[in-house]
Amino acid sequence: MQKIIQVIRSKTFDIMLVLWTILLGLIIPILLVNGRSELVRRVSRIWSHGIILGLKYVVGLKHQEVGRSNLPKGQVIIACNHQSAWETLVFNVFIPDVCIVLKKSLYKLPVFGWYLKRSPMIAIDREDGREATRILLKQFNIFRRD
Repeated sequence: MQKIIQVIRSKTFDIMLVLWTILLGLIIPILLVNGRSELVRRVSRIWSHGIILGLKYVVGLKHQEVGRSNLPKGQVIIACNHQSAWETLVFNVFIPDVCIVLKKSLYKLPVFGWYLKRSPMIAIDREDGREATRILLKQFNIFRRD
């Protein structure tokens, strides 16, 4: 019985994710006209927050935030052992000016890729490590706020 409930919760979340993404995807024409990256960032944070709430209330995934007070003021680099997209969603919500390093191929995803291109992200091609490092450093300097 527990397995059936788990499958139902998982499928319900999948449906919610698709519907939530479509709903916020309908805002793209407004964002195309407006074009302000801070508005795109705000909408992507709303999307991420909705996903986190869905994971909490539909799937039952809970999290606990520990150590935020240990973060220094100003810019920091947070290195994650990337196991899933979860920390990307959480950082998008909890760190207002997050700039994430991502695979360039993610830009090709429908709707999601459009938002990524218009947010301050650093896209790298992981196939070419040396060039990826050069691009990473160059783009990091673009997003720096001294």
